[in-house]
Amino acid sequence: METANDSFGPLAASSKYFARRLLTIGENRLELLMVEVQEERVRLLRAILLALVRRPLVCSLESRSRLPSWSCSGTSRASQCFWR
Repeated sequence: METANDSFGPLAASSKYFARRLLTIGENRLELLMVEVQEERVRLLRAILLALVRRPLVCSLESRSRLPSWSCSGTSRASQCFWR
């Protein structure tokens, strides 16, 4: 004769399997989110660095040419540039 504990055995096993699977999916999603956040941080820092490096470079190049599009004051690396 089957007891009450024997009938809950497969149900408990499948519930345990389902819970482990759910935790694994959650862990994977969290890892993907962390990777996305790290990539966005790198993109933001790269954009900031590019903006900081490009501005003096554009100013130094424009001050040597005769193009009237940029106006640069000073000859230092941190010269002030603005659009005319």
